[in-house]
Amino acid sequence: MTTQTQPIKQSWLVDRSPVFYGWVIWFVASIGLFATSPGQSFSVSLFIDHYIADFNIDRTTVSSLYGLGTFIAALGLTWVGRQIDRRGNRVTSVLIAGTFAVVLIACSFIIGPFTIFLSFIAIRGLGQGSLGLTSTTIIAQWFYKRRGWVLGLSLVGFALFQRFYLPWMQNFIEVNGWRTAWIFVGLVMAFFVTPMLWIFLRNRPEDFGLLPDGEPPHRDGDDSGGDFPSIIEENWELREALRTPILWVFIFARMLAGAWGTALIFHQISIFGELGYEASVAANTHGQAAVMTAVATLAAGWLIDRIRPHYMIAIHMGG
Repeated sequence: MTTQTQPIKQSWLVDRSPVFYGWVIWFVASIGLFATSPGQSFSVSLFIDHYIADFNIDRTTVSSLYGLGTFIAALGLTWVGRQIDRRGNRVTSVLIAGTFAVVLIACSFIIGPFTIFLSFIAIRGLGQGSLGLTSTTIIAQWFYKRRGWVLGLSLVGFALFQRFYLPWMQNFIEVNGWRTAWIFVGLVMAFFVTPMLWIFLRNRPEDFGLLPDGEPPHRDGDDSGGDFPSIIEENWELREALRTPILWVFIFARMLAGAWGTALIFHQISIFGELGYEASVAANTHGQAAVMTAVATLAAGWLIDRIRPHYMIAIHMGG
């Protein structure tokens, strides 16, 4: 059981929100999740053939650089997680989004394989990794009983966003060039996403005298006579979780799905090209697949709140 021991913070936005502020958090964090797109494989795939043509490098080399860059970027995520615990999600999210904006603009200055490699490390670490981590964890802090369903809603929105984002980005690159595309998404990140995260995000509902899911606070045996939010939730120390075999089963399952899916998406433009289709067809087809992903994600989010997670991962891997 956790108990509020620090003074309750005051926030004009939280106090005057007509709905439980967790839904504002959900909406803004979902925008943060959408903003990871430039660091996702489906976005990077739109640039790969341009890199191969402009810098005269082979596809295997680009794939190797991407794989190694992703691995190196992933090594820093535990450090990001510690910053979330120490500084809170709001500050960490803003710092990551601001740095991500600078990196995206810097990608327009790529001049060869080495700078491509550095860009992969940066966009994977900051976008797909760090910003995705902060966006999902802050939703998890504001929702408990409905956590799976609410996170599922965000992922549904993310999948539907891909349906329109990918064809648009593919057309933007063809019309304006890949360097201009990097600058554009960097500016959007700098002047839209980053300020939004700073203005609307708040770290934990308990900081403002609230409980996850909008549950009413209740007395927790304190003699002062005030109402303090409290909630019973099972929590594990890192060292305890690492000794649990099921953790490693979950990690391995996630790794397999991510590895195969990333490989197919990363080379989707080339695969469609070998079959005689233009890049725009590949982008539109991935968008259609994203709609199916949205449906599956919504169903999975509903089920996660109702059945044990290891059953879900078994169904996932079986599928």
